[in-house]
Amino acid sequence: MKRAFTAAALLLCMAVTGCARVEETAQPEAECQKKNNAGEAEFTSGMKQLSSEPAVTSGRKEGSKLLDVENILQNPELPTGCECVSLTMVLNYLGCTADKLDIARYYLPKMDFYYEDGEQYGADFRRVFAGDPEKPDSYGCYAPCIAEAASAYIESRGFDAEVTDITGTGFDKLLTDYIDEETPVLIWVTRNDLHETEPTAVWKTPEGEEVQWKAYEHCVVLTGYDEDNSLIYVSDPLYGSTFYDRGRITERYNDMGKQAVCIVPEK
Repeated sequence: MKRAFTAAALLLCMAVTGCARVEETAQPEAECQKKNNAGEAEFTSGMKQLSSEPAVTSGRKEGSKLLDVENILQNPELPTGCECVSLTMVLNYLGCTADKLDIARYYLPKMDFYYEDGEQYGADFRRVFAGDPEKPDSYGCYAPCIAEAASAYIESRGFDAEVTDITGTGFDKLLTDYIDEETPVLIWVTRNDLHETEPTAVWKTPEGEEVQWKAYEHCVVLTGYDEDNSLIYVSDPLYGSTFYDRGRITERYNDMGKQAVCIVPEK
């Protein structure tokens, strides 16, 4: 896929961000550096590792819950593959052994960009991954795409479970209906310490529909909460097992369209 970034600009963006995803198709080098430096500074000042504050151990106590989801990092193999890696974490938690590269290469619907008559065409990222998660200049995908990948993988393994796109579910309901029932949930938020999202690159789908990407898109696994301290726990493919302020992560979840996917084994 040919992109408008120069090689130097791409390397600059990769150097100053935790995730190598390039957010704009034709962003000037100076603006790219300024934007990503700001995001990285916010991330560095606000990020907390789960091990730094033992608010709750794995399991349940009054007012808190934490599922034992083993974290997997996306880098270096999948610089833009947070969605695939989050799915891999959930599958492994459920006892359906999965590998992040296997998911990304053989089960994820994806599509490269191309140009026709001077216009850029690419995936409808709501249903198909825009680019390739093994490439740093790709984008990502939304809940329907990952639900399809999950269903295909589960079927191939003969694992008896139901995959459901529960987009639109309120954040509090994710906790009561899924986390309290021992079910981790893939949710769409933002990276760089929950940076505010913003509209960015625009392209056309093969059907001719114009779509616009939201900067800082990120997929994580919701794993628990601590009501007393207003914290939400996640397994994050970029930053490891960590926690965020409940109000802030709820806001970003809402900003990204309340996207969520759950997998529930058949009883």
